[in-house]
Amino acid sequence: MKVDYFEVTLDKGIDEPYLGGDPIKGIIEMMCSKQVRINGLIVRLTGVAETGWRSRQDDLPYESRHTFMDEQIDLTTTIAEHCTDDFELHEGKHCVEFEGRIPLDVLSSVERENHGSIRYMCTALMAIPEDGDTEVVSEKTFRVFSLLNLDAPYLHDKSLVTEEEEVTGCCGRRKGAIIATMQIEQIGVMPGMTSKISLTVENKTKKRKKWMRKKENHECVLLSLCQQLDFVAVNRNDPMLIDRKSITIAVESHVRIFFLN
Repeated sequence: MKVDYFEVTLDKGIDEPYLGGDPIKGIIEMMCSKQVRINGLIVRLTGVAETGWRSRQDDLPYESRHTFMDEQIDLTTTIAEHCTDDFELHEGKHCVEFEGRIPLDVLSSVERENHGSIRYMCTALMAIPEDGDTEVVSEKTFRVFSLLNLDAPYLHDKSLVTEEEEVTGCCGRRKGAIIATMQIEQIGVMPGMTSKISLTVENKTKKRKKWMRKKENHECVLLSLCQQLDFVAVNRNDPMLIDRKSITIAVESHVRIFFLN
């Protein structure tokens, strides 16, 4: 092989996710020990959703794979500046920069073992015909967060939910109920944004008799911001059989103490 080194590097590391619609930049570095004929140079930006597991109910394997993003950047004209008239790449080191754009309608990166994943890959390919139509390949994974359109009117709406829990005393005697009402300022929230959440707890249990000594009743409430992921896969042997799995992830949690009178 006359190409001793071939590497693609992105402008962001794996811990710095891109947003849908963001530009993505990078550079391809290569080192040739001898002059080599090439057919072209391209960069592919791909996004693949995969699911896979063995069902506990029927002990059958389920799996799915779907490529939902496949963007191609043709750098043949750019690499031609580093070649002879016969499209032979000169000996030595070469650097080729590129820039693309991630589509707006992408999915956020996910990686859950025994459930599924959404992965993004940047692949640089350079075809070398004189080596039997082989390709020099370099790959880099990157992460993406989908961009929520916060201009949509419904995303500015408040969300309100009320739950009631019965309280029983000795011998199963009903003492009343505790009612909790939670309100979220707006439905649409982006990573890094702050959302105002209010919680009202109403104690409708029977009051103690006045002559009884009252004690302060401390209670704790746990507020968790959760993300629910739903996975769907088809049976490996029968595509008409479909299985589903869900998982809930607590992204952030807060504990608050309040008093019930």
